[in-house]
Amino acid sequence: MPYIPEEIVTEIRQSVDIVDVVGQYVDLKKRGKNYFGLCPFHDENTPSFAVEGEGQFFKCFSCGRGGNVFTFLMELKGYSFTEAVQKVQEFGHVAVDYDFQAATSNNDHYSEEERQLLSIHQAVMDFYHYLLTGTEAGVPAMEYLNRRGLSTETIERFQIGLSPDEREMTYRYLISKNFTPDVINKAGIFVGQNQQIDRFHDRIMFPLRDVNGKAIGFSGRIWRDNAPSDQPKYLNSPETALFEKNRFLFNLDLAKTEAKKAKQLILFEGFMDVIKASEVGIHYGVASLGTSLTDHQIQRLYRHTKHLLIAYDGDRPGFEATKRAVEHIQSLTPHQNLQVALFPEDLDPDEFVERHGGERFQQFLQEQPLSVMQFYRAYYRQTYSLESDDGKVQYIQAMLSIIARESDPIKREIDLQDVSEDTDVNTEILANQLSLAQPSQKENPAPAWETTMPDEPARSHKKRSYTTMQRAELQLMNRLLKIPDTWAMVALEQEDFTFQTSIVQTLYILLSAYREEHPDFSAADFYSTLSGKAEQEWFMAAQQLELPAECTTQEIHDLMSAITVKARLNEKLQSLTNAINTAKLTNDIAKMGDLNQKRIEILRELKDNR
Repeated sequence: MPYIPEEIVTEIRQSVDIVDVVGQYVDLKKRGKNYFGLCPFHDENTPSFAVEGEGQFFKCFSCGRGGNVFTFLMELKGYSFTEAVQKVQEFGHVAVDYDFQAATSNNDHYSEEERQLLSIHQAVMDFYHYLLTGTEAGVPAMEYLNRRGLSTETIERFQIGLSPDEREMTYRYLISKNFTPDVINKAGIFVGQNQQIDRFHDRIMFPLRDVNGKAIGFSGRIWRDNAPSDQPKYLNSPETALFEKNRFLFNLDLAKTEAKKAKQLILFEGFMDVIKASEVGIHYGVASLGTSLTDHQIQRLYRHTKHLLIAYDGDRPGFEATKRAVEHIQSLTPHQNLQVALFPEDLDPDEFVERHGGERFQQFLQEQPLSVMQFYRAYYRQTYSLESDDGKVQYIQAMLSIIARESDPIKREIDLQDVSEDTDVNTEILANQLSLAQPSQKENPAPAWETTMPDEPARSHKKRSYTTMQRAELQLMNRLLKIPDTWAMVALEQEDFTFQTSIVQTLYILLSAYREEHPDFSAADFYSTLSGKAEQEWFMAAQQLELPAECTTQEIHDLMSAITVKARLNEKLQSLTNAINTAKLTNDIAKMGDLNQKRIEILRELKDNR
C-alpha cells in the first residue's frame, strides 16, 4: 500500500463516525448503546450485525466479520487500505495534508527492493513477449498456441511469451538494461553456479501478475515434443520478496473489475482454464497455482465478490479437490455465497470448450451451478453405491452429517426430502436420525464466558469456544485496552508477566510499544496498526467483551493467576516426566509409582484448568 502517515490515518478515522459510514450501506436501528442491522456480507433474516459507536467498531455475530471503518469498506467494496482511507476522508470532507492521488499513482507501496524486482520482471516479461510475437524464433511457439485455441488477442491480454533456448540470453539482456547482478539474483529467474542461466529456457511463459497488474513471477510450460521427459510440464517462479504462492491468485488483477459486472468470481483449478475461459468471453476467472486453497486466498476471493463459483475438473481428482475447497471455504466463511459447477463426462473446462463450444460453456456456467448441498449429494452418490443397503446407510450417514450443519429448518426439510428420494427411506426416519446427528445443546453447553458486545441479541450470537485460560487472557486484554490503571496493576503483580497464548502475547507486546509512543492512547487507532488477521480477530474478541465498569486489583490478580497457573503446571509436568525417565533408567519401581501418582494429579489439575 502507499504509505499514509499514521497521524493522517488517525485524523481521518477520528473525524468520521463509523455509524454514519456503515449507515450508507446498512439500515441500522439503535438498540441500547449500539446499532444493529442485517449483515451486508451474507444473507440473513435476523439482524446479527452490530456497530459500536463508542468504540468505533463493527461486528457480525453470525459470519464473524469485524473491524473499524476502514476494514468495513475493504471487506464490503474490495478496497485496498489506501482506497478505504481515501473514501472515508472524502465521505467526511476531512481536510488533510496528504495527496492520495499522487500516492496511488506511484509505487510507494512497494519497498525499494520490490520496485527493483518489479522493474526486472517487467523487462523480462516484455522480452519474453517480444521473442514470441516479434521474432522468427517465436513462430513455432505461436503456431503451437494457436493450435491450442489461443488467439492473438488472448496472447496480448495475458502477455504470454517465450523464453529463449539460449540459456544466458535473458541474463545478458538484463545486464544491457543496466540492472546489477546482485538485484538480478534476487528475482528467482536465474539458476546455476553463476546465477546466469534462465531457469525457464525454451518454455512458453505466462506472467504471474499481482492484484495491481505488476508481473511478480512466471510460470513456464514445456511445448516441444522432444522436451526431456524428466522435466515438469509447468515450472513456477520460486518465492521471492514479491511472490508468495499461498497468497497468489492468477488473473485477479483483471478479474476483479469484471467480477463487479458479473457479480461473481469463478475459481478454476489451473491458470490455463482461466485463459481458455477468457478466450470464450468469461473474463472473471481466477486460479491458484496447483495448490490447495489457503486462508489468505479465500479471504482475498471474498474481498472482491459475494458470490464464488468453483469450476474444477469433472474427473474424480477434480471432485476431491472441489470437496476440499468447499470444506475449507465453509470452515472459514460459512455464510458466504458458494456454488459449484460439475463438468459432465469427466471433462475439464478446456475439454468442455473443445467438445461443446464457447457459447455452451458460458451457458453451462450460468445455468448449471449446484448449491453446496447439491454438490455433496452428487459427491456421495458417486462415493457410495445406492444399489446396496450398506451403500445407502453410508450415504445417509454422510449426508446427515452435512445437513446437521444447516440452521434453516426449511432448507433442512428440503435436503431431507432429497436424501429420501435417493434412498427410498422415509423422511420422518431421516429426521429422527438427523436429531441424533446434531450436537446437543445440553451436551455442549455454551461457555458462560463468551465474547459479546453490549446489547447484542443472544439468538444471533456466533459462539466460539475458548479455554478457561484464554477467556482470562481476553478479559485481561480488555482491561488493558479500556482501563489505563490496569497497566500499573499488572506491573505491581508481576513485572515480567507474559500471556500464554502466543497471539495474545504478540498483541500485548505491540500494545505496550504503541502506548509508549502514544500517551493519548486510543484502541481504535491501535487497531488500525494491526496487519495480521489473527491479531485483529483476538483484538476484537477482547475489545467487545461487556465487563463491569470498575476494575479492581483483586480482579487483575485473579486473571493473572488463571493465566499463569497452566504454565506452572506444565513446568511441573515436564519436571516430573524427566524424573520418571531417570527412575526408569535405574529401575526404581517405588519412585516411579510415586512420581506417576504426582503426574496424574498434575494432569487432573491441567484438565480442570482447560
